[in-house]
Amino acid sequence: MNRKQFYDVLFNRGEGIGYQTENEGYRKNSVIVHNGDQDEWNKRYTLYSINPIHPTIDNAPELDNPKHATDIPRITIANVTSFRNFAIEFDEGTPKEQGDKLKASGMPYSAIVFSGSKSLHCPIALEEEVSQEDYSAYFEAIRQVLLKYDLKNDPQCKNPNRLTRAPKQIRIHKGEEKLQKLVTIKGRVKNSDLIKWFKDNNINWQDYVWKVPTESKAYEGRGDASDEMRWKAAVSSCIHFNGEYGSADQWNPWLFTLAKHCKAYGLDESIALHFMNRDYTHPDPKSIPTACKNGYKYGNMSPRTLNLPHINIDDQLDTSNLLDDVEDVLPYDFDIANYAWIGDQIYLIYPNKDRVKFSSQGFNARFKRQHLAVADINRIYSSCGYYPDYFNERKLDHNKYNEFRKPDCVPQEGEWPMTKILLEHIFGEQYNLGLEYYWVLRNHPTKPLPAIALTGGEDGGKSSFAQHLDWCFKNTRTIDIDALTNRENSYAIGTQIIVIEESSDSGTNKMNNADGIANKIKTLVTECGKQLPVKRLYADLAQEDYFAHIVLLTNDVSPIRMKGEATRYWVRHVGTPQRIDDFMDKLKAEVRHFLWYLDNEFVPTRRKSKERLWFHPDEYWTIAKDAAKTVSGGRLYNIIKDVFLEHFDTCEENHLNFDSKSLQDRVNYEGESYSKYDVKDCIIKEFKFGEPCKRKRVDDHLALKDIGQTEWTKRKMAYWTIDRDLNIIRETEEMKDLDDVFTV
Repeated sequence: MNRKQFYDVLFNRGEGIGYQTENEGYRKNSVIVHNGDQDEWNKRYTLYSINPIHPTIDNAPELDNPKHATDIPRITIANVTSFRNFAIEFDEGTPKEQGDKLKASGMPYSAIVFSGSKSLHCPIALEEEVSQEDYSAYFEAIRQVLLKYDLKNDPQCKNPNRLTRAPKQIRIHKGEEKLQKLVTIKGRVKNSDLIKWFKDNNINWQDYVWKVPTESKAYEGRGDASDEMRWKAAVSSCIHFNGEYGSADQWNPWLFTLAKHCKAYGLDESIALHFMNRDYTHPDPKSIPTACKNGYKYGNMSPRTLNLPHINIDDQLDTSNLLDDVEDVLPYDFDIANYAWIGDQIYLIYPNKDRVKFSSQGFNARFKRQHLAVADINRIYSSCGYYPDYFNERKLDHNKYNEFRKPDCVPQEGEWPMTKILLEHIFGEQYNLGLEYYWVLRNHPTKPLPAIALTGGEDGGKSSFAQHLDWCFKNTRTIDIDALTNRENSYAIGTQIIVIEESSDSGTNKMNNADGIANKIKTLVTECGKQLPVKRLYADLAQEDYFAHIVLLTNDVSPIRMKGEATRYWVRHVGTPQRIDDFMDKLKAEVRHFLWYLDNEFVPTRRKSKERLWFHPDEYWTIAKDAAKTVSGGRLYNIIKDVFLEHFDTCEENHLNFDSKSLQDRVNYEGESYSKYDVKDCIIKEFKFGEPCKRKRVDDHLALKDIGQTEWTKRKMAYWTIDRDLNIIRETEEMKDLDDVFTV
């Protein structure tokens, strides 16, 4: 199977195909005529448009966009030339689970592409094109059938110009190169076969054809709501903004959109400008008036009616005497005191601080019979913030809503034998120090503490410890080790304890960026109580308060790349615990008693500390830490790494092919005496490159050259390929599970 065969199934020769190149956030679109030469390209087009795009003209250029012109092709719905292909993408579950469900559904697909990350893409290419109206109906019918088999198609796939993953291309995912594998090709689907599939699953695709409503509701425009209510409704309609100036790139488009919503809700332009200046400030005094003026000038949204709640005749009947003996208790979600404005959104806030978002229309509908509206909400916060305090209700500056949560239980005196068993198992001879660790988390939650790294085999009680921390302190977040390579840091904000789960199959010491991960953990440990740079969606990079503590759970002997004294780590090796029936249920029931003990009876060794991490490093030294430091980056690992780096420093190639034999020769060239099996074991177990690719004749970039030799030696070998960042380039592990589902 090759790319030419794939594109021949979806496109006719001479049709235009839209492609997109992804490169570290930069994206470039192109429309190229399909001639079947894709396998000869040396281009990284990681995405393609699901339907053909006109290759020479743009039918709907934006007149005020200097990059648009009628003779510059563009990937947009207006330029789709044939409606016959459907993008089907699944994001939930593993690829194996998606494949099993797809097979059970019997959906007639034309090909399958694995995204390289977590999803299967299964385009349907019909033999005959359909109208644009029927295309939308077909798509919805496909979606409804797939839902019966617990398969959720990405809703963005409904767009006929959808960009979807291109086969046999390399994408960058979480800093690693991933192959977008072409799993199988079947060919075009007969229109009659797709309709039969609908019928077999009791779906009539014609039910989803858009029809002109028999009764249309004319927009009344203003309605009788107050100007303040209209303003709140307009603000709540503009999402992805917290009301605070971040940058012109973020703010100006939002102000323009807000003005358009104000116009739609019937606010006079002068009144809208008054509210904007009242509630928001902008460094440029001309920005708000300009955005308001342009929003009213160019806004063409349908008018929105907003009326005050009206009293029906039935509402005016006096029925109070019928409920004299019934206690007047409002349901929680019908008490307006439980609602709040947070930024530009309305939330129902539960006692445990769970939140449910409401639109202004939904809120007004719920409170219609109580004659209340969004303007009656008294709790108003500028945005969200976080500050931990287990004993007081902490108010934040700038009127921010504190997202910090307290434990669900109230401390109460009692026994806690299961808790003692767990903590003795985890902390061993350092049991009292473990109790003080809990005490500091509760009484000084903003103070830095060493990262607890628990090593040991499966079922060692590590997850039980993490669960106990969550019961005692709430505000915990579990991440995998890959999240630490994310520069955005958003996972670290608004949490008290970050639990990093890691197995021996992906040990941090054996990852290519182990040093970077180790440095990130050091930063997370020491910056507690300070600020971290955070990049959030639709916002610029900004400093935010950070209070998290680190817990690392690993099956590896060495939990992290450690250098020097490794003072930021408290390493504990845990064995297999004793089995107790209903242990977790009993442990959870004791949380209230354990918290009472910490608050009333436990006596810490100090109530204040001048140490950087509360304890002196000698206090949490363990033999397990020394063992971890010993195996942290073995000698052979470092020798091989130097071989790789030296090659890329002296050669222009962006990739490196090698096998265990040529690598062994390079390693032993300077007098070492490692066997080929030692080298292979290090590549597989420490570098985590996995098994080599099947035997194939390729350039061996590490083969020692003879004098005067300039060309690379070609050999038939089982080989690995890596890039300059020492990332393996290969088919992802997830694809191996699909061999049992599809014939490749």
